Amino acid sequence: MSQMIPYRHDHEIKSSGEKIFFRKLKQEPNTEDWFVLHSLLEQKHISRKYGEIDFLVLAPNLGIFVLEVKSGRVKREKGNWYFTDRNNRTTSKPYGPFEQAHDAMYTLLNYIKKKSYGEIDASKLVI
Repeated sequence: MSQMIPYRHDHEIKSSGEKIFFRKLKQEPNTEDWFVLHSLLEQKHISRKYGEIDFLVLAPNLGIFVLEVKSGRVKREKGNWYFTDRNNRTTSKPYGPFEQAHDAMYTLLNYIKKKSYGEIDASKLVI
């Protein structure tokens, strides 16, 4: 069983996909040394006002995984992403789950670098 943070999923979370994934990951055998952070808010997002990591999985000897969970129907058409929920409501965005996870990962990486090294003056970097 993974060590979930928070231990229980928030009942206000509307995504059935996140609820299902949370339960499955929490009960998965051979993951007792994994830490899983659910719904991690990022306030200094690299490309948007704020962002959220659906699941941040810290799995020793395997890696750190940023996961974006979608449920319902997802499609990409002519450069736009369309998400249809269980009530058959469709929303669209110019970016999809892969870009969301990518940006969230780099936002987290930037945060860790700043906490570890402080502000970095790019003009003093030698490449």
